[in-house]
Amino acid sequence: MTYEEIVSYICQKRRFGSLSGREVSEILLKELGNPEKDMRVIHIAGTNGKGSCAAFLAYMLKASSVTCGLFTSPHLISFRERIRVLRPETHGEDPFEGMISSEDVQRLGSIVLGAEERSGVPATMFDLCLAMALLYFKEQKVDTIVLETGMGGRLDSTRALTVIPEVSVITNIGLEHTKYLGDTMEKIAAEKAGILRQGTKAVFGEMHPDAIAYLRDYCRDSQITFSYTDKERTWIEEALSTDPDFTLGLYGSYQLQNAATALCAFKQFAGEVDSAIVKTGLSQARWPGRMQILKDDPFIMVDGAHNPEGSRALSASLVRAFPGEKFTFICAVMADKDHIAILGEMSPLAERFIFMKAQSDRAQQPEKLAESAVMLGCKADCAQTLEEAFKMASQSNEKTVVFGSLYFVAEVIDYLSSF
Repeated sequence: MTYEEIVSYICQKRRFGSLSGREVSEILLKELGNPEKDMRVIHIAGTNGKGSCAAFLAYMLKASSVTCGLFTSPHLISFRERIRVLRPETHGEDPFEGMISSEDVQRLGSIVLGAEERSGVPATMFDLCLAMALLYFKEQKVDTIVLETGMGGRLDSTRALTVIPEVSVITNIGLEHTKYLGDTMEKIAAEKAGILRQGTKAVFGEMHPDAIAYLRDYCRDSQITFSYTDKERTWIEEALSTDPDFTLGLYGSYQLQNAATALCAFKQFAGEVDSAIVKTGLSQARWPGRMQILKDDPFIMVDGAHNPEGSRALSASLVRAFPGEKFTFICAVMADKDHIAILGEMSPLAERFIFMKAQSDRAQQPEKLAESAVMLGCKADCAQTLEEAFKMASQSNEKTVVFGSLYFVAEVIDYLSSF
């Protein structure tokens, strides 16, 4: 099979199988000889901020002379983004630095699909990606893996690793995937807490008091040490205000908390840390699709705010960065998201909404989004193509902000890269 055929086949695999991802990956990784053996792991779960936190962590590890394997999802432009190796000796501004090659995807994909066939257990796309990543990281002799969960924690494929993560991070908790994770903060916290195993060090970001209370009690009952991120946030705030050469590599006020969570995890992992290394890593971090400015004139920003917590963070960041301004929002979200809450967070800043349908069978219909926006007292239009959407946006003087599904953000980045 060619690279394109391998990727197409893997991407068409069912999103959810009959067994949990954890069960499937346990079988699949065993068939492959458990390539994760002897690797150091930092495990990250949470509703929002997982990818940004992972990026901050990976770049701090890189700055401290660690060869780091980075496993994240979903991808924006290329499947290869999911599996990356960051090496201390490499430099540059490439936001997709260290991606696995097409040849390695083709070769390792064939190995993983062969293992799936031998196991007799059908795997999902995520299971196959995880197995491929671990094989690649073993081959590349990485020192440490930064591993992002897919959904939840307790039954997630990443929970199948036989090694206990040295640090386990829960960035925050919101009401997401309630059909699968539960309909209260406590139930979702219980699912996320499934990544916490005896022997790990837990780090908790800023989140709802009910979620924090559950996680704190869970750790105490399980004899797991845990840390909050208050001191790290204060340190970063002071460093930003006193060092004119220090900035966070990721734009947006909400990235301050993600950076603090990553720094806390880094300290738990590495012990004593050099402030120069921390500043280098935090400033060099790159993570596309998060308040990423694609054009200055006309101004176009994209952000993967695809749930109420994400849109709340985006709204607060826009207010802080552009006080008093209104925006033209181009938006597409998935049908399983609380789109009324998402739009409610953004509506006070909206001069108008332009809705589209993302290229996914799970996408919400733009007409339904427009109806909800009008109910919130906003102007709303629908567009069939990106060309039409940006033509509509160009008819006003406001800055254009694209947000919603990461699949949609990827479409926009790809579309605008051709100009």
